[in-house]
Amino acid sequence: MGFALPLSVMMFVSFYEFVPNELIEAAIVDGCSPFRTFIQIVFPLARNTVITIASMYSILIWNDFIFANTFISEGSAKTVAMGLKDYVGAFGNVDWGSTFAAIAISILPPLLIYFALNKWVTAGMTMGATKG
Repeated sequence: MGFALPLSVMMFVSFYEFVPNELIEAAIVDGCSPFRTFIQIVFPLARNTVITIASMYSILIWNDFIFANTFISEGSAKTVAMGLKDYVGAFGNVDWGSTFAAIAISILPPLLIYFALNKWVTAGMTMGATKG
């Protein structure tokens, strides 16, 4: 959470700066509460930003090794990166065939997520890049 929060806040703030105030004012005039205005009008506009942040950090968490190696001691709670470490044998001996097969299988879920959400990730990353 601590590492994800700064970039997430920056992306959401840059997105919410470009939400037209007229939309919020029109919702208030129509009788929407601030919570309903956010849920029904502003948050659906932020779909690209939410998808971008979720996909970026899901890939980051999927590939995490340092925190998992530091804090996880049980074999049943290992992450994918920790499981790949088990392919290195004693004295650094590695069966490269099975190691490369395990790596290829372990990168499939993040790749599939990224390719499925590519359009929204690209739109979310470039949304605050240009003004006008």
